[in-house]
Amino acid sequence: MSTPTFPIPLRLLSRHRVQDKAQHICRRCLSLQSTQPSTPPTPPPNYNPSLAFSARQYPLSPIDRALKRPLPGTHHIRPQLLMHVDPAKLHSSDRARQEKNASHKKILGVVVRTGRMDKTVTVRIPGQRWDGRIKKHFSAPTQHLVHDPASSLLPGDVISLHRLRVSSTVHHVVAEIITPFGKPISERPPIPTPEERFAAYKTARLAKLERRKLRREAGEGKEEAVAELKALGLGTAEGVDASKGAKGRTQAGSVKSAVTGSVAQAEASAAVASEKAAASKVNERARLNKERAEKKKARVEKQHAKVEETGEEETGEKAETVGVNNT
Repeated sequence: MSTPTFPIPLRLLSRHRVQDKAQHICRRCLSLQSTQPSTPPTPPPNYNPSLAFSARQYPLSPIDRALKRPLPGTHHIRPQLLMHVDPAKLHSSDRARQEKNASHKKILGVVVRTGRMDKTVTVRIPGQRWDGRIKKHFSAPTQHLVHDPASSLLPGDVISLHRLRVSSTVHHVVAEIITPFGKPISERPPIPTPEERFAAYKTARLAKLERRKLRREAGEGKEEAVAELKALGLGTAEGVDASKGAKGRTQAGSVKSAVTGSVAQAEASAAVASEKAAASKVNERARLNKERAEKKKARVEKQHAKVEETGEEETGEKAETVGVNNT
């Protein structure tokens, strides 16, 4: 009689069994272990950017200094840039403009696609749709292209958005990472705040207005403006001679000469067009079209001449026939 056999698991027979096996942790739990971003350097205890220059004994930060600089009164600022900025850090004119705009509600979404476009991600925003026939709500999420200035978002991140038109297809910008997925927030590039976005906009705009002012002064023949333009390396001082300017006119020069006024801009555009037409080669396509038109014109003239000759011959034959019948 055979003895009964019992199956023994192979893991019990292994001599090198690993006792301390590392426990698996999901990426979301790993990212939540350190969600606090690195703290910036602490400002002085009495730091208050809303105070006047005479009331504070410390300099402003570069961002606050840019926010305090006013733009021209007639300059239009998009309300979306001012919507989420701290009013205490704004100039009085910008603060008055901000008070006229109503803030929108908080927008939350999940990043579903990255890496397809530069500094742009696809975000799914949850929503519901009401069906009036069966009287029930259905899930109807929408997807939007969102501007990511620092490329700090990953698929799966839960973020909040701000409305800001960046291009014809991108109408939102990331405001904050609420729940990261994968890499912790401390290991990612920081997301610009509304104050930093508005400060960058004002800095670029003021620099452009300053360059425009230098071009206007260089067109009037001021030596200091011409020297500053050459020092900046913009190349806009070519064709402008110091102390030889005219009111509202430009000096005869290249395309990059300084211009002042619409009349001077029109004259510069006409001069540029004539120079390009003289210097450029003959357009091959235009030459072929001209040759075809001339051939067609010659063919039509030949046909007209042939028709006229045929008509004269028929007229002569009819005249001869009439003369024979009369006789």
